[in-house]
Amino acid sequence: MDLKQVQAGNGACADGGIPVHAKVFHDGAVEVSQIIGAMRDLRQLVGEQELLMVADSKLVSYTNISALLKSKVPCIAPVPAAQISDGVYASLDLDRATVGEWIPARDTHKDSDQRGSRRVLEDVHVISTRRKSDPVLRLPAHPGALHRQCCRPASRP
Repeated sequence: MDLKQVQAGNGACADGGIPVHAKVFHDGAVEVSQIIGAMRDLRQLVGEQELLMVADSKLVSYTNISALLKSKVPCIAPVPAAQISDGVYASLDLDRATVGEWIPARDTHKDSDQRGSRRVLEDVHVISTRRKSDPVLRLPAHPGALHRQCCRPASRP
């Protein structure tokens, strides 16, 4: 049986999640150009408001991130686990980490010593290709955080 796939994009207000834009993509073939077009539509709709695209890890590829950087579309997405070696997590210095203040709703009723803790470290995630002519993309990353900000260039040290 051949099952058809449909993907949908939804633009919502940050102050209440009220949908203001929706787009359906057929056959599961969402191209980054369609995402950039949808963000352009949202910019026309809301004017000079700050926009942020929240994506899943399937978006994180050299081609997609490069296109988003060129079009100045800010987004956050988790970096795919396959792109992070176990050694990265093993070498994290917890003394340099900031303790996150976010508490999941499921833990709000627990005493503070019974809640899980989250720590955040600033880092740079590097995405490159085998072609020497392609520039290396260096992106701000937060390996202990819920998401990694992936569509703004990292500042150089």
